[in-house]
Amino acid sequence: MPILGAGLVNVSIKAEALFTIGPLEVTNSMVGALLASAILLILAWLFVGRQAIVPGRLQGIIELPVEWLGGIVAGSTSRWRGYVSLILAFFLMILAANWLGLLPGVGTI
Repeated sequence: MPILGAGLVNVSIKAEALFTIGPLEVTNSMVGALLASAILLILAWLFVGRQAIVPGRLQGIIELPVEWLGGIVAGSTSRWRGYVSLILAFFLMILAANWLGLLPGVGTI
């Protein structure tokens, strides 16, 4: 392993190829991202089906960060208001993928 000066070491871990579908090489990190996406989609489907006008505890807890972020952006008149849902979706995807990576055996699919 080459040393890059001042004690820094260059470590590069390449994603492991599991199989190929035509020209597409499916790696373990792709499977992890698809698994995280599937979990988020299933949770969203479950929570959307149980919405109520007067929210219960679980719905209130889930809506709290979304409402908080929406309240912060609502005060601004900038164009960022249209990007809040995209930023929140990226955050949830990265959070779910990182939490899945902590489970034993997920990184070695």
